Amino acid sequence: MQKLTKSSGFDTIVVNYGTDIPNLQGDHKRYLYGAGSILMAHSDHEHLKVSDLETAVKGYKTLIEHALN
Repeated sequence: MQKLTKSSGFDTIVVNYGTDIPNLQGDHKRYLYGAGSILMAHSDHEHLKVSDLETAVKGYKTLIEHALN
């Protein structure tokens, strides 16, 4: 299986915040992905541009295609 990396169009980062991802049942690969920047998420400066949403759609397509391979 191909690993998702920066060359796949994805940057990765480790951050300290809560998510339900570890509680998902199963032994499948789990991805936490969304539009915008995690560095601004849940802050006074949180916002999305239309281009962020368009980029996210392309990213979701890549993740789905990757998962189906």
